[in-house]
Amino acid sequence: MKNKILFLSFLLSSLALGLEPSGYLRLEKRFPVFVDTLYFLDFYNELFFEIEESGGDNFSFKASIDARFYTFPEINNLRDLQEPEKNPPLDIFLWEAYVDIRRFPFDNVDLRIGKQRIFWGTADGLNPTDNINPDDFSDLLDFTKKLPTEAFLATFYIKDFSLSAVWSPSAYPALLPKDISLFSFSEIIENVYVSHIIDHLNLPIRNIRNSQMAMRLRGKLFTYDVSL
Repeated sequence: MKNKILFLSFLLSSLALGLEPSGYLRLEKRFPVFVDTLYFLDFYNELFFEIEESGGDNFSFKASIDARFYTFPEINNLRDLQEPEKNPPLDIFLWEAYVDIRRFPFDNVDLRIGKQRIFWGTADGLNPTDNINPDDFSDLLDFTKKLPTEAFLATFYIKDFSLSAVWSPSAYPALLPKDISLFSFSEIIENVYVSHIIDHLNLPIRNIRNSQMAMRLRGKLFTYDVSL
C-alpha cells in the first residue's frame, strides 16, 4: 500500500504542478537453457517516471520513480493472498530527488542536495573509483548500475578545471537480485545437508565518523580527460 501511495503521489503532484513526466517501460523475460528443462527467471519489468523543472538559471529540481513489477506471484500462505503487492510483487523506489542551486554562494560554485547519482571518476564502462553510490546488483547482467543515495555535492569551477566535494551521511550496502538465491544451500556438500541458515548484517554506526567524504579535481589535459 505504501508503494502505491508513493507512486500515485508522485504522479498527482507532477500533474498538479503542470509538469510533464518522462520515462520508459521495459518488459523483459529471461530463462536459462538446460538440456532437460526450460523455466523462467522472475526478473523484474520496469516502469520509470521522471520529472525535471527549472526555476530559472540558478535553480532546478529533479525527481524520479522506479517501479519494478514481477511476473510470477510470491504467495506462501492465505495471508499473502490479501496482499496485492505480492500477487505479483511490486517494488517502487524513489530513485532520485534533488535540487540544483547554481552560482551559490559564489558565481563559480554549484550545489546539488538530495538523493542523487554521483558519477565519481573518469573512465569508460567499468570505473573502479566510482564508489560513492552503492552497486545495484538487482540485474547481474548490468554490473555498472548504481543506486542513488542522499548526498551533498559542491562543485567549484576554476578555468578549465573543476573541484568537486561530496559528503554523504552513510555508507550504503549494495542491492542484491531477487531472482537468484545467493545464500540457498540446497545441495549436499561433503555429505552435509544445510536446510536453514541464519545471517545478520552489521552496518556502520550512524555517526559522523562513518559518513563518506571525498574530493575530486578534474579537467582536460591536452586531449585527455583526467581526474584526481
